[in-house]
Amino acid sequence: MDTVELSILLLRIACSVFIALTLLDVVRKQWSRPRIPGPWSVPVFGSLPFLGTRLHTTLTDMREKYGDIFQVTIGSKKVVVLCGMETVQAALVHQSQVFSGRPRLHTFQLASEGKTMVFNSSTDAHWMEHRRLSERALKMAATLEPLMLQDVVVREAQNMVNEFIERSIAEGSVDPEESVMWSVSHVMYTLCYGDSRVDADFEDMVRTTLTLIGCHQKGNAINFFPWAKYLLPNIYRHTHNTCERMLRLSRRKEDEHLCSYEKHRCRDALDALIRLGVRRSCPLDQDRVLHTVQEYIGAGLDIVYIAIVWTTLYLANFPDAQERIRAEVDEVVGEGRPVCEGDAENMPYTRAFVLELLRHTGLVPFALPHSTVEDTHLQGIFIPKDTFILVNLFSISRDAALWSEPELFKPERFLGGDNSREVLHTKAGFSPYGMGRRRCIGEKMSRSQIFVYLTTLVQRSVIKKPLSVDKLDLTPQFGVVLRPQPFKVEFHARS
Repeated sequence: MDTVELSILLLRIACSVFIALTLLDVVRKQWSRPRIPGPWSVPVFGSLPFLGTRLHTTLTDMREKYGDIFQVTIGSKKVVVLCGMETVQAALVHQSQVFSGRPRLHTFQLASEGKTMVFNSSTDAHWMEHRRLSERALKMAATLEPLMLQDVVVREAQNMVNEFIERSIAEGSVDPEESVMWSVSHVMYTLCYGDSRVDADFEDMVRTTLTLIGCHQKGNAINFFPWAKYLLPNIYRHTHNTCERMLRLSRRKEDEHLCSYEKHRCRDALDALIRLGVRRSCPLDQDRVLHTVQEYIGAGLDIVYIAIVWTTLYLANFPDAQERIRAEVDEVVGEGRPVCEGDAENMPYTRAFVLELLRHTGLVPFALPHSTVEDTHLQGIFIPKDTFILVNLFSISRDAALWSEPELFKPERFLGGDNSREVLHTKAGFSPYGMGRRRCIGEKMSRSQIFVYLTTLVQRSVIKKPLSVDKLDLTPQFGVVLRPQPFKVEFHARS
């Protein structure tokens, strides 16, 4: 063997040794990292066979076995579940930027074309500016003359209660859900597009929005099983067609506003977004404005109205709490004028009732999916970039370490003490509206609407369960938003 051949051989050996040592080092580092625990998974379906139909309770129960950070596999995706206040705050607050991404899900892309504030996977400077301006436009629209959202909410709440009383006289007990939905729809549509009572597109827009919300929930399987769109072609096609219809309706409303827009006159949230988008450096082009308004309406219809339906159920089921709220309303406001948002400061028990309602119902069991934008460690566990993160908010609302007897409904837990007028808004850091950079920008408006509807209900009526019903069912139906089982209650005008 000559010198050249020997040199080549030694070089090959050296390269082989280097590659082997590198691979061993990578493997050693992988195995030395704490592995994320979780349930067994099976081919194709992953952990799905073990998750049941009430995902929020199943994952909360799994916390007892696997801890606050564990992993489930759903179809083709590995999902890291975060439970408990300490862990969720560590991720969404203390590592807010790292956990602020959105996974690239089919339904997100279909709904948003990548141009919304809520579903956009990016959290760059343009996204931050989009979020800031979206929040600013919402605040502008809520205080516009002659719109004055507070007056619209009061009007619609009063109309709704009057309808309930009339229906109860004629029918006895009433299922309030559809009436609540249309009432809240009038509020959200007026906020976004102008007076819903004189707009021919109102009903079509609302029905299309609700259909689209339902389509996304039914088509959620496609996010985890991409091949499901071939097995469920009707759902896939229906979702796609509904998105197209929503896009056409929204674009028509935007075009109408652009044609009639006046620089010194702001009529609603769409006008506010157009005004802010006129700035040369602003990221709010026409498509982003369109999708942002869709998000305003969608959030109001899917969260606020369900919260108010729960409110009617809880008022009927807890008559002592209803009477205490009524006494507070009578003391502060009386029957001579409607309750307004400004009265809330003097109604501590009523505010505590709203907070406990949001906690006890588990209204939003999971935050919208997050993802990591870079490699990180959370409580000693390595979580790589682009990991699908599911934040289990329900685990916080049912945590016995945070709440005494969490399964019981006790508004008093949010009061500072016996007969205290201090409301503990941030008790245990509880927030059903999320945390960190992705926290819901409509939180204040949502709370305000729930407060006005609640107080209007008790100011103008007495809500009772039917005599034929021993106990109302508080067990929720699972979904992106937990909604009550169908129920009926009676609304009696106050004498």
